[in-house]
Amino acid sequence: MSIQRKFRQLLCGHCILVILGLLTLVACQQDPPQAPPRSPLRVGWHTWPGYFPIAIAVHLNLFAKHGVTVEPILYESAVSSHPDLQAGKLDGATGTLADALLMDGRLPDNVRVVLVADYSAGGDVVVATADIATVADLRGKRVGARLGSFSELFVLTMLQMHDLTRDDVTLLKVEPQDVPTAIPDVIQAGHTWEPGISQALAQGYHILFSSTDTPGLIPDLVIFRTHVIKTRPDDIRAFIAAWLEAVDYWQAHPEESHAAVAQVTGMDLRQITAKGLKLFNLQDNLKAFAPGIDTTSLYVSGQINQTFLINSGGLTSAPVLERLLDGSFVNALQRRLPTN
Repeated sequence: MSIQRKFRQLLCGHCILVILGLLTLVACQQDPPQAPPRSPLRVGWHTWPGYFPIAIAVHLNLFAKHGVTVEPILYESAVSSHPDLQAGKLDGATGTLADALLMDGRLPDNVRVVLVADYSAGGDVVVATADIATVADLRGKRVGARLGSFSELFVLTMLQMHDLTRDDVTLLKVEPQDVPTAIPDVIQAGHTWEPGISQALAQGYHILFSSTDTPGLIPDLVIFRTHVIKTRPDDIRAFIAAWLEAVDYWQAHPEESHAAVAQVTGMDLRQITAKGLKLFNLQDNLKAFAPGIDTTSLYVSGQINQTFLINSGGLTSAPVLERLLDGSFVNALQRRLPTN
């Protein structure tokens, strides 16, 4: 073989090696394969005013801003979403502290409370006929409430605060929205909220007792499944950050926020209000998740709620509040705030 032919063969082999090296280099410089996109957080909620921040966050694209995709699913009531939450069909849902305690009682450590949306501050009342001027006048009367729920707890707390007991009245099962029409034939007083309050006042009844006297007794919450909290903590944190930003926006821009809620929910603008509620911002949440001496602390209101549920048969044992109440996310958000 001639020297020139050998040289050409060596040159061709070298070219092949160079080309293979270049292809390998290009392949190494390509972006690594992308992880599949995370599924949206499926969150059940209903049109209680304290939960309107989720609608405001949707309208303002705040969830996307904080890096999480959320699929809000509207239910007729908070309670109707809870079976789906415990079955894993939802990642999170809204509800009261009593709801969270009951869910934990059914499936221990299946859910945890991560955020306080609001507490009732006049939004829940007991209305009564004109002849019942004081709570003491309820002795021997029929009082309506949704038995086995925070509605009954609210009425019992009212009685206790005025030195009455359950035995001093006849408690009847009446849904809060039905209270105005149940007075005076079925009951003489009962627990209700809007629009029941306005209906009762229009019929000549009056407010006997208000949740302004029981701050923190009836908190409304955001609850997530424990599995989701453990596997998607960054998404939970982003959800809470977007929610709290929506709260701040609502308080600074009420008219624009009400219009946003109407657009997202289809509600009549005249029905949208935060009257009777204390909306919770970050600082309010930090206080609520801290130990305290009154019902403004979730631990104190949690003990009262769980005692009521045990006495009424809703629970057979007390849930572990330190496990159910997960303030780690709001505490993490506080640490991210700039310091002066």
